[in-house]
Amino acid sequence: MNTDGNAAKWLMGIVASVIAGVIVVWLTGGSTSNSESASGQRTQGPTITPTRTLTPTITPTATATSDPTIWREGSLILPFDGSYGADLDNSQRIILGTSISGDADIVIQYSPGGPVIGPTSNSSFTAANDSHAGRTGCSAVAGSPITNRIFILGNNATIGMHFCMVTSQNRIAEFELIRSNSSELEISFTVWKR
Repeated sequence: MNTDGNAAKWLMGIVASVIAGVIVVWLTGGSTSNSESASGQRTQGPTITPTRTLTPTITPTATATSDPTIWREGSLILPFDGSYGADLDNSQRIILGTSISGDADIVIQYSPGGPVIGPTSNSSFTAANDSHAGRTGCSAVAGSPITNRIFILGNNATIGMHFCMVTSQNRIAEFELIRSNSSELEISFTVWKR
């Protein structure tokens, strides 16, 4: 008979009982004695008397309060090699030269003078501003497309510049040039419902 193994089991049982007792005492605020009811009957077991009140911590979260007139908004990264276009109506970057490339609203192509930003044949730029125009400002110029103007990044198109446009699905949109590096441009955009 292995007395060392039995002694270890016995000791573990004692330790577990002591720990459980300490937890009960902590939870009950120290009251673990047997008690007698008003009728004189003896009841067994711990009497639980709440001594601690837990107050839940409420962390405020931001609630989205989107403008109900917005169709899509987001950001896209477009490479300067002319392989992708931005389809703002569907919030996606699409490969040019494919069956869905007619949905593209913005293209960027490399030129010796710098990356050229332009609308596709199915969309039109209507304004180029140094500040946010919003739905009202872009709607006001929707019928006046910019023609015969080339926007070259780093020349007459700079980071922070805003463009109003009419998308390939005839929605009013605004996009901003967010950042660029030697190979790509990031834009943020908002497209409003018709």
